[in-house]
This record gives sequence, structure tokens and C-alpha cells, in this order.
Amino acid sequence: MYRGLFEATGIGNRKRKGGQDRQGLMTRQGILIQGPGAEEQVENQEPRVQGKHTGGRGTEGRGIGDVEKPTHAETKAETQARTDTDRDLRGALRRFSSFLGSNLSEEAIERIAAHCCLKNMKTNCMSNYSLVPQDLMDSDKSPFLRKDTESRVRDVIFPSLSGIFCFHMTTCSDKYFLHHGLLLPSETHSAHSLKFAQDYQFHDEILTVTYPKSGTTWMQEILPLVLNGGDLTPVQTIPNWERAPWLGTIKMALVSEHLPSPRALVSHLPYHLLPRSFHTSKAKVIYVTRNPKDVMVSSFHFHKMASFLDDPGTFQEFMDKFLEGEVIFGKWTEHVKSWRHNELGDRILYITYEEMVQDLRGALRRFSSFLGSNLSEEAIERIAAHCCFKNMKTNCMSNYSLVPQDLMDSDKSPFLRKGVVGDWKNHFSPEQEARFSAVIDAEMEGEACSFP
Repeated sequence: MYRGLFEATGIGNRKRKGGQDRQGLMTRQGILIQGPGAEEQVENQEPRVQGKHTGGRGTEGRGIGDVEKPTHAETKAETQARTDTDRDLRGALRRFSSFLGSNLSEEAIERIAAHCCLKNMKTNCMSNYSLVPQDLMDSDKSPFLRKDTESRVRDVIFPSLSGIFCFHMTTCSDKYFLHHGLLLPSETHSAHSLKFAQDYQFHDEILTVTYPKSGTTWMQEILPLVLNGGDLTPVQTIPNWERAPWLGTIKMALVSEHLPSPRALVSHLPYHLLPRSFHTSKAKVIYVTRNPKDVMVSSFHFHKMASFLDDPGTFQEFMDKFLEGEVIFGKWTEHVKSWRHNELGDRILYITYEEMVQDLRGALRRFSSFLGSNLSEEAIERIAAHCCFKNMKTNCMSNYSLVPQDLMDSDKSPFLRKGVVGDWKNHFSPEQEARFSAVIDAEMEGEACSFP
């Protein structure tokens, strides 16, 4: 696209201040302007893809960024590289170096990483597009490198590695990266952990799925007890993120092989992002839904205490983000609908957080029947007594008090805050409640979704 613009406007004939020919400067420096229509540039270029040189022809007249169209297989690799770069630039540089045979020293890696920060790139005329005529890109209206960088990072990183690995890079806040359009916390997820999840072989696992702040921690307490007949030992001695880890997280990749069968897992992923093996397995799902108003309130307070998430701002500001899906794991409505339209049949049980609050013993009986656990009434009573909010709030294996305070500051808000139904009434103004309900109702039209 940009190349076509340059040719159509005769940029090669324009002069910089001082009389220097702009096209000559750009050609001599090997600058390649790329964008959504970058494939238009491929026809007249000799490629180097993934460190592999195309033999038989010279390199005269080619820029350092000349590439060929990636294959489908290469695109997957590029996506993995993108998410790694978002999470850990130095780690990504080591991967690039190893892959391309550059054998970079740690000193070189530090030098490249320091140079490729946004501050330096904003002042580098070879990267910040200040060489482009202002009538095409007006930096007075908005600088090209504004807050978060996108694909320009690669133009600085890859020449330093003496090789080309073309991918479309997407970044957001440094606390998150994008995975299939969803914001995921970098503190708990990585490209490796998500690759592990996609390759994970499901068999007879029991998977609890929730949208964030819909009772996940509660189910991490309940599920192992339902599966083991009510033995409290694991929930009193093993942190919940190890006894029932999140699918796709770094911890899951470390502990899954040590879990007893059937494995208890939890996930915030929408239905379409479950690994392929899940669909042909005997794994069962318990999907817990919660009133989205209470979900938003709980998430608002969680963002206040979790330093690895962005500050939520005001309640109104966070509500706007929540309704737009600009929060971790995307829109509540899309998540719920993804799990209501599936082909799992009798492999999935639906329950609401509100039903569990109203009648936990009844919920335990439903879980027992669904999972074939045949819990005795004595076991149900024992599990219900242990899994009440009061007990969980004092259980260091479940209340996240083991997590360093610089990551989760309980002085700002306890992780297990209230555990009640209807706390949204203490936060929403009548105008906010009306707008929130209107948006959710419109997006859930035709869905049988209600809360007691």
C-alpha cells in the first residue's frame, strides 16, 4: 500500500530540506515501507525467509526487509514468535539468534533490546517515518510511533540479527499480549504455555470453564473434592493453581503430568480455542456463568489489587472497557455464547454462580451425578462445610496469600472479597445499570440466559 502511494505521488522526485533526494536516501539505507498491502512488494524481490537465503541470484537493489510470501506453516511459527516477543523481548532475541544461527552474545542481546525500546525508536529517523512527506503522514496530528509499537519493531530488531523472519506483530500494554484477539496477562501466560495447551492431549479430564471472576477459585476448591470423595488433604496442602491449573497458563505446563486422573482443570478460554484433542476425547465440562454485573464489579476490584493488570481507572471507565471487551479474555457475552453453542451434548453441565450460592449442597449433588462420583451425603456435607466462603477466605492454599504482595496487594482489595450475589447494586448508578443492561440484553437476544 505505501509503496503504491510513494510511486503514485512521485516521492522519488521530492527533495528534502537541504536538497537531498529523499528516494536516494531511502534506497541507500535499505528502508522498506511495509503495511497491509506489503504483498504487492514481493514480485520484484528476492526473499530470505527464516534465515534461508534464495540462491542463484544477486542481492543488488534489494532492501534488508525483502521477503517472500509465507506459507501457512510459516504463519503459525510467526504467530508464536509474535507472542513471545510481546512477553519477553530478550527471550525472543535469544530465540531469533538461535534460530538464525547468529550466536549473539548476552552483551549484544542487551544492546539490541536497549536500542529497540519505544523511546529510542521514536527518535530514530530510520524507524519513525519522519522521512515520509508530511502531506502523506502528518505527525502533527499524531506521531507514527505513539504509545504502543506494532510492526516497526521488526525493522530494527531483524537487521541486527542479519536475517529475516517475517511476521505480523501485535502488541498492547506490556502487561498483556494478544492471543487470537484476546488479551491475556503476560504474568500467567506465554507463547510456550499456549502452545503446550494447543498440543495437550485430552482424555478423561474434568474441565471447569468460566469467564474471569465467575467462581473459578470456588470450583478449584470444589472439583478435586468431588473427584476424590471428599478428602480434604489436597485442598489443605496444595495451592489451587497446582491442584486444578488453568489450561493455557505457565503453571499448567509445569504441573499437569503430576495430577491424578481424572485431572481437574480450569479455563477461561472460549469454546473455539480449546485444543483439537478436546473435541474427540471423553473430557467433561462444567460451565459456570455469573451475573455480568457482579462479574464486572469483582473484576474492577481485582484490577485494583493485581499489579500485573492495568489500573481499572474509574468505575465508569472500567465499565466502558468491559462492555467493549477491552479486558482480559474479551467480551462476557461472546464467551458465554461460545459455550452455549457447541456439540458436546451430555459432556457439558451448565450451572450459575447464583445457584451455587443459593444451594451449594444441591450443586454438589449435580456435580456428583454428572461426574459419576456417587458422593455420600456425609461427603457432600463435608465438602459444603469446607467450601463455604468463610473457610476459603482463611485457607492459604486458596486465598492467594501465598502470592507476593507486589503482584497481588490484599491491602488494596482482598482476592476473596465478598462472595455474594448482587453486590453490583452497591456500585452501579441507575444510569449505569440501565446502559449496562441494555448492551448485554441486546447482545444476548435470543439466548436463554437468566440468573436467580
